[in-house]
Amino acid sequence: MSIRKGIKLGIGASIGITITLLAIIIGFAVIGGFVKIPGGILQPSTSEQQQGYSLSLPLKVSIQDPLAASAVDGTVYILDENNVILESFSTSSGVGTSSNVYKSGTKLKIFVAASGYFSKMMEYTVPLAERTEQDYYYVTVNAYDAPSDTEFTMSIMSETGSQLVDESTAATYDMSGTEEDFYLHMTLAEDVALINFFDPTEGSNGEDDDVLIVLKANDTRVTIEITGYDVQRLEYGDNVYYVFKLPDWIGDRSETTVLSIAFTLYYGGTEAITLQAFLYTNTDLDIFASSLSADSDAVLTDNTAVLTIT
Repeated sequence: MSIRKGIKLGIGASIGITITLLAIIIGFAVIGGFVKIPGGILQPSTSEQQQGYSLSLPLKVSIQDPLAASAVDGTVYILDENNVILESFSTSSGVGTSSNVYKSGTKLKIFVAASGYFSKMMEYTVPLAERTEQDYYYVTVNAYDAPSDTEFTMSIMSETGSQLVDESTAATYDMSGTEEDFYLHMTLAEDVALINFFDPTEGSNGEDDDVLIVLKANDTRVTIEITGYDVQRLEYGDNVYYVFKLPDWIGDRSETTVLSIAFTLYYGGTEAITLQAFLYTNTDLDIFASSLSADSDAVLTDNTAVLTIT
């Protein structure tokens, strides 16, 4: 073998080894994710895979009563973030579809008005579509059945738990000192609820449709102390009113639920006084303060008979 031929073979072997080493290095780089080859030789990692598709689609809204597990019909209002109503539509068999389309990421509010039901306004961000062939964005809104007169009861009880007055029977009670503890005792039947919510369709800027409890005495010298609630005292003429919002009360699916609220009455006068309890739904506290009555759209109003305290 000539010296020149040996040199050529040596150079060829070196080039071959170099190419092999480069191929191995590039292979490891691709596998490690340092180099990405166009054409998708490797599938992207899970974190890089698309999670959905940004589409503009109508909303298909279902209204359901979660306690009774049944569909509810009503009117659906779609609002923007500033409570401006964009559109409304009715449901059939609990389902309705918007006329407008809404793009993924759009922030909306959804309110349902259904006769005899309470429903809170829902904040809703339009999601990504799961597939490009998707026809709607699906939304479910809860609506709770309001109690009838027979499904809600209230009474005033003594500190020892004796019923003094209910909704129909008045009574007289002898208060031995200047203060006395009582209970406002209420029951709620199964499958119904008492809910506070904001109604954007009322008035020019919407109204709070709250569940209010009112304790009324016929002497402004009476003071009532109720712990655990944000209580407002109102005076009108000779009468004094203690008003507070009842927290949302969602009944049970199979049995009656009970709520008792303790309060202490202080009175140092010598004349007999009267005490009475009221419940108003769908009532704004500011409206009650000016009218001393339930709002016109109240679904339920109830009251105890008069308790005369001597």
